[in-house]
Amino acid sequence: MRKVVLTSVLLSILLTTLVSQPAPKFSIDLPLARYKVSSPFGFRAPFMGGYDNLTVHKGVDLIDPDTKKNVQVLAAIDGVVVVRALRDPLYGKCVLLKSWDPVLQMNVYTLYGHMSLLKVRLGQHVTQGQTIGIEGSTGVSTGPHVHFEVLFDPMEYISAIRMRYALDNWAGLH
Repeated sequence: MRKVVLTSVLLSILLTTLVSQPAPKFSIDLPLARYKVSSPFGFRAPFMGGYDNLTVHKGVDLIDPDTKKNVQVLAAIDGVVVVRALRDPLYGKCVLLKSWDPVLQMNVYTLYGHMSLLKVRLGQHVTQGQTIGIEGSTGVSTGPHVHFEVLFDPMEYISAIRMRYALDNWAGLH
C-alpha cells in the first residue's frame, strides 16, 4: 500500500510539473532558403512516361525559384546524420537526419535526396539551418532539386500516443 501511495504522489508531482510548463515547440523548417514546389506529395503519373500506373510521391520536391547553381540544402531541424549515401538507386546522394520531437516524445527523421554534393559525415550532429549539401540531380531525377521527406516510426508513434492517453486518463481519475 505504501508503494502505491508513493507512486501516486510522484505521478501527481510529475503531472503538475508537466501541466505547469509551457509546451515545447517543435519546428521543422524547409531545406531551401528560397523555394518553389516542383512536385508535391501524393499520387502522380510516372514522370518517366505513361499514365497507366499512378505512383505515390512520398515527399516534396523543392527548387530554388532563381534556378541558381550551388544552392545550399539546409538541415530542417537539429539532428544526427544516420544515413549518408553517395549512390542510392532512387535518391542518389542523400542524407537522413534523426531528430527528437519534444512534443510527441519520439524520434522524427528528415530525408534530403538528389544532392550533387554532401557536406556532412555519418554521425555528425547538425543544427537547424546548417548546410548539409548542395542541390542536385542524382539518382532518379528530372533536374536539379532537393527531395524532402519527414518520417517517423509508426510503432514509436503508437507507443507515444498510448503513454499520453494513459497519463491523461490517470490525471482525470484524481
